[in-house]
Amino acid sequence: MARLAFPAHSSPRHVEFHPSGKTVYVNGEHDSMVHVLDAEDGPAEADQGQPLLPATGYDGVNSCSELHLHPDGHTLYVGNRGSDYVAVFAVDDGGDLAIAGHQPALGRSPRAVRLDPTGRYLVVGNRNTSEVIAFQVGEDPPARAVGEPIEVPSPSSLVFVPAADGGVAWSAPLGFAGRAVIVTGPAGASAGHTPGCGQSRRPRSW
Repeated sequence: MARLAFPAHSSPRHVEFHPSGKTVYVNGEHDSMVHVLDAEDGPAEADQGQPLLPATGYDGVNSCSELHLHPDGHTLYVGNRGSDYVAVFAVDDGGDLAIAGHQPALGRSPRAVRLDPTGRYLVVGNRNTSEVIAFQVGEDPPARAVGEPIEVPSPSSLVFVPAADGGVAWSAPLGFAGRAVIVTGPAGASAGHTPGCGQSRRPRSW
């Protein structure tokens, strides 16, 4: 086990591994950076980080949420609360990053940022506006939203599970409410609360 030092006040939050196993990505919650760790030649060392905010247009308070690597290993997505963008990075074969753009979250405080297992949809949970929005992957940022936002109270994270019909479903824990929502993905295109949550909802299409 090795202890890794990060820049002061960076507050490492989430970790993703490059498919090569030689590069690690860590976002700093309080420095608004994504740090790249190179572990090819021994213990990893954190770099000074790549900025997550647009160069112009926002100078307020920002804190990172989740980061997620596309299944093909070529795009990294990092959520930002305050600026309310998802930073999009191109990842080369060696694991190095280059900013590709900034995806507006279309809501406030994007706490949950995940890709569905097929890599076709970026799903963002905006905690302060209580909604989940799916975006089409494969377009240059800003990508278009798919369907209408799905109302979910204070979504905090997303977990994908196989759907009974062979499609894709995801579970969204509802902040600190101790409940969850199961939403079928594009194959089934419906949304509803899990049994026992004390609420019911008519299915909604993406």
